[in-house]
Formats: sequence, C-alpha cells, structure tokens
Amino acid sequence: MVNVPLLRKVVEWVEEQDRLANMGMPSRWNQAEWMTYSPKLREDIIAAQLDSSDPLCGTAMCVAGKIAFDAGWKPALGHSNDNFRPLEGADLEEENDVISHAYNPETGEFKEIATVALGELGLPHSLVASIDEFGGKQLEDLFELSNHAGDVRRIAEVIAGEPL
Repeated sequence: MVNVPLLRKVVEWVEEQDRLANMGMPSRWNQAEWMTYSPKLREDIIAAQLDSSDPLCGTAMCVAGKIAFDAGWKPALGHSNDNFRPLEGADLEEENDVISHAYNPETGEFKEIATVALGELGLPHSLVASIDEFGGKQLEDLFELSNHAGDVRRIAEVIAGEPL
C-alpha cells in the first residue's frame, strides 16, 4: 500500500525547495543526484541564514534521497558492497561525489537510496517490480533526474491515486 502521507510530504518539500531556488536562495533539492555534498552549498545556506545547524548542511538530494534521509538513513561512501562506509563529518570538506547508497545506523545495513525510498513508500523494493506492479513507469518517472517540481507533483499524484 502506498504511503500517501510520505508522498505528500516529499512533494511539499520539493515545492518549497524549488520556491527557494526561484528566489535565488540555496535549495537542498537536486533531482539530478541521489545525494551530494557541496562546500559551496554549505556556505550559501549559512550565508542565507537557513538551517546550518545540521551536520550535513550542504547536502542536496533528490526525491529518493530526501525520503531515505528523513527515514533516518545516512549517506554512505563507497563503490561496492565490500567497501561502503558511513559518511563522516570529516569527509564533508573533501567529498563532492554523488552518493548512491545509504547507511542505517540502527541496523548497520547499506542499501541503494532508491531501494530505501521504495520501501519507505510502501512499494516493492525493486524499481522494476514496482513498475511492473503499477503497470507503467510512474515510479521510474518519480526518480527521473530531469523532473521539475510540477513533474514530481503530477507523478506522485498518479502513484497515490489522489490529489496531494
């Protein structure tokens, strides 16, 4: 069953971040990357007097990244299951890499961010299985890197089966 409140929450976050970007303010939504850290974004957030108390201030993320992050998953660095490690504060000054995996500090698990997001949305943990279940590509589209805020709302409403 689709977690409609979570879909609604992430759509509202995207629209708020898009509004900030349109006003020339720093935005933490970057649909083109699962999750990324930028020292420049951190400086912009601090300069704009937005929330800089977050130790990951300067981290931008897409829809799936936001869902995973809000569920308590943390960014993870690495390139294979053998060498993933949690992103630590010391890494933040050096990293500009796209982060594709997340770490659950409670369980010690590492998972792809998309898999975490699908689970939190109450959908099959495989993007392909989710697409098959819905008989279309709405879920693939929700995570599409070229989405604008309006696209995210429209696709989320199709998945939810109701206006958000």
